[in-house]
Order: sequence, then C-alpha cells, then structure tokens
Amino acid sequence: MPQLMIIKALVQLLKGVILRVILLEKYKIGIQPQQLQNSNQILGAERSKPDQAAVVVKKRIIKEEEKKVQMNKFDNPKTQISFNQIYMGSRDGFKAKDFHSRCDNKGPTVCFILSDSGNVFGGFVTKSWKSQYSWEGDINAFIFSLTHRTIHPYYNQNNTAIKNDPNQSWNQGYGDISIKDRCNEVNSNTSWLGWSYALPHGFSFTETQSKTYLGGMINFKVLDIEVFQVLKKIS
Repeated sequence: MPQLMIIKALVQLLKGVILRVILLEKYKIGIQPQQLQNSNQILGAERSKPDQAAVVVKKRIIKEEEKKVQMNKFDNPKTQISFNQIYMGSRDGFKAKDFHSRCDNKGPTVCFILSDSGNVFGGFVTKSWKSQYSWEGDINAFIFSLTHRTIHPYYNQNNTAIKNDPNQSWNQGYGDISIKDRCNEVNSNTSWLGWSYALPHGFSFTETQSKTYLGGMINFKVLDIEVFQVLKKIS
C-alpha cells in the first residue's frame, strides 16, 4: 500500500478523528479548527515551530452516536482507503492485553495518542500486531506529530520498525514510541524520536528535545489512545 496514499487518507482522518478525540474548545494544543481546513498545515515535510500545549482540564470525547456521524466522514473514495476504529483506551481499557486483544492480526493500523502534556502524536504500520515478542521491519511505516504537524519515516533497516511485546501496547522503533501496560496510570511511557524513525530537521538524537518532541515530556501518561484499522475499499 503506497505510503503517499496512506498519508493523504491520514490527513482526511485527522480532520475528523482529532476533532473528535480532543474537543478543541476544551483542549488547547496549538491547532485551531480553521487550521484543519488546510491539509498542508496539518502535516508538512518541514518542521514547524513547537506549539504551546496547554494543560488538559477535562478528559473525554463525544457521544457514541456523534462518533458514528464523524466516522462517515473518514472514508475518502479518492484514496480507496477506509478506517475502522478497533481500539480506544478510555473505552476498552489501557492494559497491554486490552490493546492486543483488539489490535492483533488486523493488518495495517494507525494510532493516535494524547499525552498528559496535551501533545497528539501517533504512527502508522502495515504489519499486524502480535502478542508474541518479536521485531519487524516495515518500509512504509511512519510516525507523525499532530502538535507539530510533521511526519517521520522509518529509516533504520534493521527490522526495528515495530516491536511486538505482549506486556506493552503500541511500540514503534527501539524507543521512538513506547506505550506501556496501564499507560494511563504509569508515568513511564516514552517517545525518544530518532532511534528508528527520522528526526525533525536540525535535531540531534542526544538532545532532550528529541525525547520530548512527540509526547511533550521525557516520561508521560497517556490520556487516551485510539487505533484504527486501515482497509482498502472494494469497488
């Protein structure tokens, strides 16, 4: 599945999902509704200046019936890709087993993570998640930051795009995104960008900003996490 096609569909998904996942009138993460009208402002090739993420004051999303209405907007016939929500931490549980019971063996998936710093980030992989410990390569995988509107492709060819671990949740790279068991309770989730996925232009791997760029802090709690199965449409 071409990465460019996924990115185009991802932009469409971001317009609906993130507006739903984070009520912008409640959470201020530096992205305003009018900005989301221009997809070039959401995810670009160049790094934008970090947005100031405000403290999150309330934690939840909108009603189920409203979600169904929003889901109808995700399907983009031009891309021939649709999205099926298979996991939401606040609904299904934040344990690693909750993640794996709903996300394993689902094929390509995209994840959205909201940290307790107010940052929104995630990733896309084409390989299925598994409950058996293993590493896998994925040339089409990438990580994105909605807060900074950037995409970070997988560049390490040593089969480190995905880490399958039954005791952890979503893991990309050696430590680029590492979401732990009970990720909403533990302050040990990390997102040290640059291990297996490209750093923003001008960043150094050893600098603190590489460790805080995605999640906002070196260690953070997850306020919510959502995973969508990426499906090819049947015409």
